[in-house]
Amino acid sequence: MYRSESLPQPIKIVLYTHPFCRTSWNMQKHWRRFADTFASYMTYQFCISKETPASATEEEPVTSPHAACLAVKAAGLQSPLAADLYLERLREAAFVEDRDVSKMNVLVELARDVNKAHRGFFDFQRFGSDFDAKPARLALQADLQRIYCNRIEKFPTITMTTAGTGLKMTGLSTYQQLAQNIHRLMDMSQRVKAAVAK
Repeated sequence: MYRSESLPQPIKIVLYTHPFCRTSWNMQKHWRRFADTFASYMTYQFCISKETPASATEEEPVTSPHAACLAVKAAGLQSPLAADLYLERLREAAFVEDRDVSKMNVLVELARDVNKAHRGFFDFQRFGSDFDAKPARLALQADLQRIYCNRIEKFPTITMTTAGTGLKMTGLSTYQQLAQNIHRLMDMSQRVKAAVAK
């Protein structure tokens, strides 16, 4: 059993994805269980691309993702959880309900849905203020630069890092795979802490 206070620092997770990534949508239930289970041991953030994934298929939506990307970053200005909840609802609308999530009115309606379903975790009024404001645009630009610098070419890609070491997972990752890898990093982190304490 691990205790969060026994780790020198939380495991840092970055999930590189695209709003219209079907593989990410198919992975959602695994990600949600993982994020809930290991919440005390990790921090996470989404790095959003607006470029069509190299792994895209003919089934992927062909509408422009720019507005959807900004909407996700606006939600992320509240918290990683707010971005997570909004991104999940956006993909549900795109892939299950076949809605055009490139339209501003649809994106706003989805934010209202998230606010209603997750009161206290998502602020609809703040979303309206942040959407397409300078901080959201800068956050998206920073994500695009990070994706370019780290040579991320396939979505989803997940990186886990701690204590100067890390690993990368590409494609659909199950809960078991995610859990196995974070346990590996926890073990490494504890060994580093023990070595430093000597």
